[in-house]
Parts: sequence; structure tokens; C-alpha cells
Amino acid sequence: MDNRIIGIFISVITIYIAIALYDSPVSFFEKTAMFFSFPSMVIVLGVGGGMTYMGKHLLKSNEVGENFKKNLITAGWIGFMMGLVSLGSGIHEEGGTDNIAGGLAAAGLTVLYGYLAGYIARAFVTQKHY
Repeated sequence: MDNRIIGIFISVITIYIAIALYDSPVSFFEKTAMFFSFPSMVIVLGVGGGMTYMGKHLLKSNEVGENFKKNLITAGWIGFMMGLVSLGSGIHEEGGTDNIAGGLAAAGLTVLYGYLAGYIARAFVTQKHY
């Protein structure tokens, strides 16, 4: 079996074990659901992919994977900043300060997704050169 596939399985299983060991009164399914956000993944993949495609003509074929990784991580941080702006824009509304912790956690997901997707993409997109 390819070492990249084994590496993904090890990473995903480790993440699930860490989530399961987190001491919380909610069920495992609810704990796992806290780590999934479709809009966050769209931001990371869309912005990171767009940035990579935009500069692809400047790269050699074996540099695309590393550049894609960097762009996905950068897109994660851009998504985090977007989340902070979104969180800050509603702070003056009634009850706006009640959801700061949840908003920060949701904003942080884009950073998590950026790093995870970046390293996975680098492993699969980078070409071997002999």
C-alpha cells in the first residue's frame, strides 16, 4: 500500500482518538460534528486552489505541490481573519458577546483545515523527481 494512504489513515485515526478522549458530556458524534464545517472547507480549497492556479505558470512541475500546501495554509489564515471580521461585526447587536467562544472556534477551523489539506495535498500533488 502507498505510504501516502497509510499516512492519511494514521492521521485521521489519531484525530478521531483525540476527539474521543476529549472529556465532554456530549456524544462522540456531537464532538466529531464540531470539527466539520463545509463553508470553512470551501474557503480553504477555493482560495488556496485559486491562488495556486493563479501562479502556476511561474512554477516548475515539481514545485506545484509545495506551493499548493503554502497556499492552502494561507487560505486557512485568510478564512480565520474573515471569521474574526464576521464575529466582530455582530458584537454590538443584542447578545453579540454571548457567542464569542463559539465564533472563535468556528473561525479556527479554517486554519485547521488549511494545515491538514496543505500537507495532504503536498503528499499527493508533488511529483517525484529522480
